[in-house]
Amino acid sequence: MIVTAFAPPAKMVQAATPAAKRSPYSSPLTLLKQARSRDTFRHTFRRKILNWLITPPARLGLAGKRAHILTVRGRKTGRRYSTPVQLVIDGERRWLVAPYGEREWVKNARAAREVELTRALKTTRHGVDELAPDEAAPVLREYLRTTPVVKRFFEADRDDPLEAFAAEAPRHPVFRLLDRSLP
Repeated sequence: MIVTAFAPPAKMVQAATPAAKRSPYSSPLTLLKQARSRDTFRHTFRRKILNWLITPPARLGLAGKRAHILTVRGRKTGRRYSTPVQLVIDGERRWLVAPYGEREWVKNARAAREVELTRALKTTRHGVDELAPDEAAPVLREYLRTTPVVKRFFEADRDDPLEAFAAEAPRHPVFRLLDRSLP
Protein backbone atom coordinates (compact mmCIF):
# COMPACT_ATOMS: atom_id res chain seq x y z
CA MET A 1 0.00 0.00 0.00
CA ILE A 2 1.36 3.41 -0.99
CA VAL A 3 0.52 6.45 1.14
CA THR A 4 1.00 9.92 -0.30
CA ALA A 5 1.20 13.15 1.65
CA PHE A 6 -0.67 15.39 -0.75
CA ALA A 7 -4.27 16.50 -0.65
CA PRO A 8 -6.44 15.56 -3.62
CA PRO A 9 -7.36 18.41 -5.99
CA ALA A 10 -10.60 20.22 -5.21
CA LYS A 11 -12.26 18.83 -8.35
CA MET A 12 -11.70 15.28 -7.13
CA VAL A 13 -13.15 16.05 -3.69
CA GLN A 14 -16.08 17.87 -5.26
CA ALA A 15 -16.79 14.96 -7.60
CA ALA A 16 -16.81 12.56 -4.66
CA THR A 17 -19.45 14.55 -2.76
CA PRO A 18 -23.11 14.15 -3.58
CA ALA A 19 -24.62 16.87 -5.78
CA ALA A 20 -27.16 17.78 -3.06
CA LYS A 21 -24.37 18.71 -0.64
CA ARG A 22 -22.52 21.04 -3.02
CA SER A 23 -25.55 22.84 -4.42
CA PRO A 24 -25.50 26.53 -3.53
CA TYR A 25 -29.27 26.34 -3.16
CA SER A 26 -29.25 23.63 -0.51
CA SER A 27 -30.26 26.02 2.26
CA PRO A 28 -31.44 29.60 2.63
CA LEU A 29 -28.53 30.27 5.00
CA THR A 30 -26.06 29.45 2.23
CA LEU A 31 -27.73 31.95 -0.07
CA LEU A 32 -27.71 34.58 2.66
CA LYS A 33 -24.01 34.04 3.35
CA GLN A 34 -23.20 34.33 -0.35
CA ALA A 35 -25.23 37.53 -0.69
CA ARG A 36 -23.50 39.12 2.35
CA SER A 37 -19.96 37.98 1.59
CA ARG A 38 -17.42 40.65 0.75
CA ASP A 39 -14.45 40.56 -1.54
CA THR A 40 -11.38 38.78 -0.35
CA PHE A 41 -7.99 40.36 -0.84
CA ARG A 42 -5.85 38.97 -3.61
CA HIS A 43 -2.24 40.07 -4.00
CA THR A 44 -2.57 40.58 -7.76
CA PHE A 45 0.01 41.95 -10.16
CA ARG A 46 -1.92 45.24 -10.24
CA ARG A 47 -1.81 45.48 -6.43
CA LYS A 48 1.94 44.77 -6.43
CA ILE A 49 2.49 47.56 -8.97
CA LEU A 50 0.39 50.00 -6.91
CA ASN A 51 2.33 49.12 -3.74
CA TRP A 52 5.60 49.52 -5.63
CA LEU A 53 4.48 52.97 -6.88
CA ILE A 54 3.28 54.27 -3.49
CA THR A 55 6.30 53.04 -1.51
CA PRO A 56 8.83 55.76 -2.53
CA PRO A 57 6.45 58.72 -1.88
CA ALA A 58 5.38 57.17 1.45
CA ARG A 59 9.00 56.60 2.46
CA LEU A 60 9.77 60.26 1.62
CA GLY A 61 6.69 61.56 3.43
CA LEU A 62 4.98 62.79 0.24
CA ALA A 63 1.98 60.42 0.30
CA GLY A 64 0.12 62.08 3.18
CA LYS A 65 0.39 62.15 6.94
CA ARG A 66 -1.19 58.71 7.40
CA ALA A 67 0.90 56.82 4.82
CA HIS A 68 3.83 54.85 6.24
CA ILE A 69 5.97 51.90 5.28
CA LEU A 70 5.45 49.08 7.75
CA THR A 71 8.36 46.71 8.28
CA VAL A 72 8.05 43.55 10.35
CA ARG A 73 10.42 40.68 11.02
CA GLY A 74 9.30 37.29 9.76
CA ARG A 75 8.29 35.02 12.60
CA LYS A 76 9.97 31.96 11.03
CA THR A 77 12.80 33.34 8.89
CA GLY A 78 13.71 36.57 10.66
CA ARG A 79 13.71 38.29 7.26
CA ARG A 80 12.35 41.86 7.15
CA TYR A 81 9.15 42.41 5.14
CA SER A 82 7.78 45.84 4.20
CA THR A 83 4.42 47.03 2.95
CA PRO A 84 2.70 50.43 2.64
CA VAL A 85 -0.03 51.09 5.24
CA GLN A 86 -2.46 53.84 6.24
CA LEU A 87 -2.61 54.61 9.95
CA VAL A 88 -5.55 55.92 11.95
CA ILE A 89 -4.35 59.00 13.82
CA ASP A 90 -6.23 60.77 16.62
CA GLY A 91 -4.03 63.40 18.22
CA GLU A 92 -1.12 61.52 19.79
CA ARG A 93 -2.76 58.09 19.53
CA ARG A 94 -2.13 55.93 16.46
CA TRP A 95 -3.49 52.58 15.30
CA LEU A 96 -2.50 50.11 12.63
CA VAL A 97 -5.43 48.45 10.82
CA ALA A 98 -5.39 45.30 8.68
CA PRO A 99 -8.13 46.14 6.14
CA TYR A 100 -7.53 43.00 4.08
CA GLY A 101 -7.78 40.59 6.97
CA GLU A 102 -5.17 38.47 8.63
CA ARG A 103 -2.26 38.90 6.23
CA GLU A 104 1.26 37.67 6.92
CA TRP A 105 2.35 41.04 8.36
CA VAL A 106 -0.40 40.69 10.99
CA LYS A 107 0.89 37.28 12.08
CA ASN A 108 4.46 38.60 12.14
CA ALA A 109 3.49 41.67 14.19
CA ARG A 110 1.65 39.47 16.70
CA ALA A 111 4.69 37.24 17.07
CA ALA A 112 7.28 40.03 17.29
CA ARG A 113 5.10 42.42 19.35
CA GLU A 114 6.83 45.29 17.53
CA VAL A 115 6.91 46.96 14.12
CA GLU A 116 8.95 49.59 12.34
CA LEU A 117 7.27 52.55 10.62
CA THR A 118 9.05 54.68 8.05
CA ARG A 119 7.86 58.09 6.88
CA ALA A 120 9.84 61.10 5.64
CA LEU A 121 13.07 59.07 5.81
CA LYS A 122 12.64 58.52 9.56
CA THR A 123 12.20 55.02 10.90
CA THR A 124 10.83 54.36 14.37
CA ARG A 125 10.21 51.07 16.15
CA HIS A 126 7.02 50.72 18.14
CA GLY A 127 5.50 48.08 20.34
CA VAL A 128 2.06 46.89 19.25
CA ASP A 129 -0.93 45.77 21.26
CA GLU A 130 -3.86 44.07 19.52
CA LEU A 131 -7.24 45.52 20.46
CA ALA A 132 -10.32 43.64 21.60
CA PRO A 133 -13.36 43.89 19.26
CA ASP A 134 -15.15 46.52 21.38
CA GLU A 135 -11.99 48.70 21.45
CA ALA A 136 -11.34 48.15 17.73
CA ALA A 137 -14.85 49.14 16.58
CA PRO A 138 -14.44 52.95 16.64
CA VAL A 139 -10.99 52.64 15.03
CA LEU A 140 -12.37 50.48 12.22
CA ARG A 141 -15.21 52.93 11.61
CA GLU A 142 -12.76 55.84 11.41
CA TYR A 143 -10.50 53.83 9.09
CA LEU A 144 -13.40 53.10 6.76
CA ARG A 145 -14.43 56.77 6.79
CA THR A 146 -10.92 58.00 5.95
CA THR A 147 -9.88 55.20 3.57
CA PRO A 148 -12.90 54.49 1.33
CA VAL A 149 -10.87 52.39 -1.13
CA VAL A 150 -11.13 49.42 1.29
CA LYS A 151 -14.95 49.61 1.59
CA ARG A 152 -15.49 46.47 -0.48
CA PHE A 153 -13.62 44.37 2.08
CA PHE A 154 -15.99 45.35 4.92
CA GLU A 155 -19.54 44.21 5.54
CA ALA A 156 -20.24 47.25 7.73
CA ASP A 157 -20.91 50.61 6.11
CA ARG A 158 -19.14 53.79 7.22
CA ASP A 159 -22.25 55.08 9.03
CA ASP A 160 -23.26 51.81 10.71
CA PRO A 161 -23.36 51.59 14.53
CA LEU A 162 -20.29 50.47 16.45
CA GLU A 163 -21.81 47.01 17.01
CA ALA A 164 -21.46 46.30 13.27
CA PHE A 165 -17.78 47.22 13.43
CA ALA A 166 -17.26 45.13 16.58
CA ALA A 167 -18.58 42.18 14.55
CA GLU A 168 -16.01 43.03 11.82
CA ALA A 169 -13.08 43.23 14.26
CA PRO A 170 -12.12 39.51 14.19
CA ARG A 171 -11.72 39.77 10.39
CA HIS A 172 -9.76 43.06 10.49
CA PRO A 173 -7.20 43.08 13.32
CA VAL A 174 -6.35 46.47 14.84
CA PHE A 175 -3.11 47.21 16.68
CA ARG A 176 -2.48 50.13 19.02
CA LEU A 177 0.96 51.62 18.45
CA LEU A 178 2.47 52.00 21.88
CA ASP A 179 3.84 55.41 22.87
CA ARG A 180 7.24 54.08 23.77
CA SER A 181 9.62 53.84 20.84
CA LEU A 182 11.90 50.87 21.10
CA PRO A 183 15.67 51.31 20.61
